[in-house]
Amino acid sequence: MRSEVGSRRIGCEFGRNMLMKSEPPSLVDLCVRTVIDNLRYLGDVGGTDPQLLARILPHCTVDQLMHIEKSTKGRDLTPITDDLWKNFYEKEFGIRNTKLVNERMEDKGVSFRWSQLYEAKLKDIEQAQKKSLDRMKQRYKETDARKQSRQVRLCTKVPPSSNKRSFGGSYNVSYLKSNIMKKAKIEALKRLTPAALQHLNLLYVTCMSLDIFYFFGKKSLDIFGKAKHSFLLANPFFSFYTVQR
Repeated sequence: MRSEVGSRRIGCEFGRNMLMKSEPPSLVDLCVRTVIDNLRYLGDVGGTDPQLLARILPHCTVDQLMHIEKSTKGRDLTPITDDLWKNFYEKEFGIRNTKLVNERMEDKGVSFRWSQLYEAKLKDIEQAQKKSLDRMKQRYKETDARKQSRQVRLCTKVPPSSNKRSFGGSYNVSYLKSNIMKKAKIEALKRLTPAALQHLNLLYVTCMSLDIFYFFGKKSLDIFGKAKHSFLLANPFFSFYTVQR
């Protein structure tokens, strides 16, 4: 009998507990759940009860919490959100960095909001990444410049060689020699007597006659060509005289 009574009491207590656990949620709980499911639409929470915010805001992401704090005007949410930002800082940058920041603030006797520390750390990381990218770009440019300098290039202008310079020098020497010879021959012509000049004129007329006859008598090409050649060989000085005229 006692065992039966004890079992009945236990069964009654279990039923009461089940009834208590299965009680419907309150209107506040339903509202909190609805807000948590729609955090992406949440903005200014200036008039919201702090206890409700303490239940809602821990479910926010970094971007959502930052948006809510910037959208809320006339109210400081730091007493509620500071620990949340510290948790974000620790998850993002590690426990070691979080402890280091705490130690530095204690040593210097200053205190900053963890949201400010989080944003400052992000900016430092972005600047460091930008500097590293700039260094990588500069190294790439230097490497590319070295490769370009080592490549074989086609030259449109060939630099003058030593042979060409020597050829040009010999050409100038021969040109000077020819000028000297011309001047000497001109001086020699000036010193000729009138009889000698008359003789040269006669030879010049004879040579011109041979040219005219050669032009009209093409059939005798070889004969008159040989005759003129023999005449010029016999009078080498005459060839220069005809040019001077």
